[in-house]
Amino acid sequence: MSWKATAWAKETVGHETSAEKLLLFILADCTHPETDLCWPGMASLVEYMEASDRTVRRSLRRLQAAGFITEIRHGNQYLGNAVYRLNFDVKISPNV
Repeated sequence: MSWKATAWAKETVGHETSAEKLLLFILADCTHPETDLCWPGMASLVEYMEASDRTVRRSLRRLQAAGFITEIRHGNQYLGNAVYRLNFDVKISPNV
């Protein structure tokens, strides 16, 4: 867990839905403090958010489009979980 990441997620604004903000908090909670990378599994994200797979995927896409996260590696059945980097320099979505 990274306190820096969690504090940053709390200060972000301009999310289209509360699901996006919740997902950002979850990703921040999963972030390695030295690398700023996180690689939670989709099943874990669905469980933590108490949301559908579709909602989680849509929220991930929106967080990427707004610049809050960057997908470093796409996960699939061969590579495992996707890897994300939190973009600490972004605090406000361009949609605001």
